[in-house]
Amino acid sequence: MHANTFGTLKLATQTNYARCWDDHLQMAFYFINDVDLEASLLRRWVVTFGNDLRFAELVVSYLIRHQYGTEVGDAWTQKTHSLLNQHE
Repeated sequence: MHANTFGTLKLATQTNYARCWDDHLQMAFYFINDVDLEASLLRRWVVTFGNDLRFAELVVSYLIRHQYGTEVGDAWTQKTHSLLNQHE
């Protein structure tokens, strides 16, 4: 799968069906090696991933490594905090 294809994944449905999806996504994302593409994907996903706390935690824990302190990194952090508060 080409890295640009990640932007079109329907994450809410894909994450329900794939075994070990989080490990696969983490590995694939690691090999992108393009900060602008990472930011683009994360920007799209923050508005399309739904309320999947597991996915949000994966992004904040592993995928926003180059985006801390940026608008997209802050958006993910805020979204994850909001989801955590809802699950208390």
